Amino acid sequence: GPYMRAELNMSYAWYMVCASTSFAGKMLALSLLANLPRVIGARAMLWIGGLGLVPLAGLWVVSDSFYYLLPLQLFNGCMWAIYEMATMLLIFETVSANQRTSILTTYNALHAIALAVGSISGGILLKSLGEEKSAYHLVFLISSGMRLAAVLLLFRVHMPRSTPVPILLR
Repeated sequence: GPYMRAELNMSYAWYMVCASTSFAGKMLALSLLANLPRVIGARAMLWIGGLGLVPLAGLWVVSDSFYYLLPLQLFNGCMWAIYEMATMLLIFETVSANQRTSILTTYNALHAIALAVGSISGGILLKSLGEEKSAYHLVFLISSGMRLAAVLLLFRVHMPRSTPVPILLR
């Protein structure tokens, strides 16, 4: 937000269009990819979303053009939709029903804490670098690097083996 408003001098209207494009991408992806988990599975979706998110912050250094940032934001929303859908599916597939509420509560709390810590850390780094365009670019590239490091943790995600149970009546 501050980068678009202060460094790119976007009007508030253009800023809102650019920001809302990410949400539009998420809605579009969720509606179009509803059957994807049945085809490739939640774990593969998690990898697709995770790997798709890695370069997105760093791609902000490529161009300042609104017409470049709009499809980038659309893709951003799509990747977040895939990643979040896969995360929820994995929770529902791997966590027993009696533990689901506590696991989801813990997940959401840790997610909010990570978001706050990441935002504060990025803000501190930006402040120490001078809050110029090049400082934003460096923070964007570091963010992509940190995302890559986080994606490596996906190797630890394993699906439990299950056997299908025949249905007696249809």
